[in-house]
Amino acid sequence: MPAATDPAFRDGLESADTESEPTDRGVPVSVLKDALSDEFPGLTLHNPNLPAKFTHLTDEQYEAILQILDGFRENKVVVLDAPTGSGKTIIAETVRQLLGYRGLYVCHSKTLQDQFYSDFPTSGIVKGRSNYLPQRKIKGLTCADCNKSTQGESQKPVCSWCPDVKNCEYEVAKRRALANPIAVIN
Repeated sequence: MPAATDPAFRDGLESADTESEPTDRGVPVSVLKDALSDEFPGLTLHNPNLPAKFTHLTDEQYEAILQILDGFRENKVVVLDAPTGSGKTIIAETVRQLLGYRGLYVCHSKTLQDQFYSDFPTSGIVKGRSNYLPQRKIKGLTCADCNKSTQGESQKPVCSWCPDVKNCEYEVAKRRALANPIAVIN
């Protein structure tokens, strides 16, 4: 079998497309683990479980994945810098799943957070505190006004606005994100 970086390898993958996907071009996501295992024998790879709309990667996305995986051979941190619309999220999420890592995505806007969450609805999402309402509904008050502190010997958290701190909307979102293999924050 040709190496994953060999154009003949990609040509073979493209010609293996099923009849139900005649217009898809690029590398099918379904064969990534097997295709890359020979290329990266030192890495333990897992099958990516991406949303159904992501069936194929463009050649550029595939090349970026190869470069990132290669970077992880000798580095603990690899940075992906690419233009808007190039598929950074699908590249990063594919790599994360291939390696079996946890992931944290940082977005600069709630719109991008919502876009990420719509693509990956099982991810944990935490927005800024002002996006959550406290248990005591007072006009204009949000979790950004929280005065949570610990008191007494038990060091149990208390808050004037959320008597049951454990079930505060913001605290619940935070716990879900921390328990999830992927989370998105802003």
